[in-house]
Amino acid sequence: GFYSLYQQNTKNLNNVFKATVKKKFGRFSNTLTVGLAIDDNKTRIDAQRGERFYEVNFASINNTDPTSRDAKTTLLNTRKTRLFANYGISYENMLYLSFAGNREGNSTFMSRFVEKNPYYNYGAASLSFILTELKALQNTEWLDYAKARISYGTTGKGPYSPYIIDYTFQSQITTGGGYSYGFTGNNFSLRPEFTKNFEFGGEVKLFNNRLALDLTRYSLRSKDQILAARSSYGTGYVIKWFNGGLVENKGIEAILTIGAVKQKNFTWDIIANFDRNRGKILKMPADLPTYYDSDTWVLGNLRSQAYAGAFSGNLSGSVYQRNSNGELLISP
Repeated sequence: GFYSLYQQNTKNLNNVFKATVKKKFGRFSNTLTVGLAIDDNKTRIDAQRGERFYEVNFASINNTDPTSRDAKTTLLNTRKTRLFANYGISYENMLYLSFAGNREGNSTFMSRFVEKNPYYNYGAASLSFILTELKALQNTEWLDYAKARISYGTTGKGPYSPYIIDYTFQSQITTGGGYSYGFTGNNFSLRPEFTKNFEFGGEVKLFNNRLALDLTRYSLRSKDQILAARSSYGTGYVIKWFNGGLVENKGIEAILTIGAVKQKNFTWDIIANFDRNRGKILKMPADLPTYYDSDTWVLGNLRSQAYAGAFSGNLSGSVYQRNSNGELLISP
C-alpha cells in the first residue's frame, strides 16, 4: 500500500482604511474619499508520500519503506498595497461627475537580483446625466426616467503567482539529490498588465415603469497581458511567464424589462438580455507571426492559435499551396 498526506494552510489578512468628507456648496454636492488597502496572503503546503507498509493496519509515514518516502513543503507569500482616492461632484441630482485614482504595489514584481518597481498607477472618470431632472421633461407622462452615461477607465494588475521574476529551484531526488531549476522559467522583464475601458450607454423607463431598456456599448484594450504558456524546450523550461501583445474586445449589452403584471399583491416582470462580444488580437508579443496553445489539437493540424488579426479563442490550421493542376508547391 501507500500513504499520502496533503495539508494546506492559508492565512489571508485584508485591511481597508478610508476617510470620507462630504461638503455642499450651493447646488453642488462634493464627496472625497481617500484610503489605503493592504492584502497579505500566506500559504503553506506540506505533502508527504510513502509506499510499501511494514504493518498493514498502521497508516503512518513512519510505517513505509524509507527509500520510497518523499516530502515537500511549499511556501507562497504575497502582499499587495493600494492607495486610492475618489472624488465625486453632483449638481442638483441631475449631473454627476466622478474621478478615481489608484497607486498599487505588488510583491510579485519584486526581485533579489535586479531593480524592479513594484508600483503602477491607474484611474477612471465617469459622467452621467439624469435627463428627466430637466424641467422640460418632468411633465412628460410616458417618460418616467432617462439617464445617459459615459466613462473611461484603466486598470492595472500584476501576476497572481509569486516567485516568477527570479530563478526558482526545486529539490530533486534523482541524480544525487540537491536542487535544480524548476519547470517554470523566470522573467526579469515582466511588466504590469493594463486594460483601457471606454463605454457609453443609457437607461430609460417608460409608461409608469412598465417598459425599461438599459443599453451599453463598450470597448476594452488589454496590453501586456500576463500569461503563462508553453515555451520551447530549448530554453530549459516547460512554462514561461511573459507579457502578451494587444487584445481588443468590443461589445454591446442590452437589458429589456417588461412589467407584464403589476397589482397590489402580485408583480410579474419579464426580463430579456442580449450581449455580443468580439475579441481580436491586434498585436502579438515580440511580433511573433503565430503562437499555438499546447495540447489543443482538434483534427489534423487544426488547433487553437493566436496571430495578429485573429479572434481570441479561435481554431486555426494551415494548408499547402498547390498549382492549377493540384500539384504541391515546394518553394512557392
